Amino acid sequence: MISPLRRNYASLKDCWNSGLKEHFVLSTAAFFILVVIFFLLGMFVPQVQENFMALTEAAMSGAVSEDGSVDGIFLLTNNITACGMIMLYGFLPFIRFSALAIGTNAMMLGCMAALYVQNGFSMLTYFAGILLHGILELPAMFLSFAMGLYICDNVSRFFRRDTSACTPWTCAVWLARFHLLVLIPLLTGAALLEVYVTPLVMGLFP
Repeated sequence: MISPLRRNYASLKDCWNSGLKEHFVLSTAAFFILVVIFFLLGMFVPQVQENFMALTEAAMSGAVSEDGSVDGIFLLTNNITACGMIMLYGFLPFIRFSALAIGTNAMMLGCMAALYVQNGFSMLTYFAGILLHGILELPAMFLSFAMGLYICDNVSRFFRRDTSACTPWTCAVWLARFHLLVLIPLLTGAALLEVYVTPLVMGLFP
């Protein structure tokens, strides 16, 4: 049992060293830059905040019950599906659809921060609401962004007959291993923290 796991993780390490790492760094940097930009837009451009509210309502539909509690199973399933789709977008050559997810998620965090400030809440309250589960969820998001862009890069090069590119099949195998062995464990831990720990921490702030 241990040997196959080691082989799978070794394969993912090869993927990481063959270009995924660079996409991860760029995706993470782009995300935080966009968070700041959307925070400023949310503060000063009402239309952006309205779009954020509509997006958040759609994203959280079904995740929060009438009493305000979070449905952990729905949340986990939604996050696993979202990360899977972000990576699958990479199989569309030449168009980096996975990059759109970076902007969408950055908009949600940036505009949410602006909403907290506009309603007189402390930024400590904002960070208390996202940091605990974000320790696991944010890396999972960044890794899915990076994998989607990495796959798109390789598939695009493959169709241009670049012999150094990984084949779509190899990318699909890496995606499956990555999703099962890295993302699902991270997202499961994040969902547990968001459902059972984050509300307790939020309760410490007025």
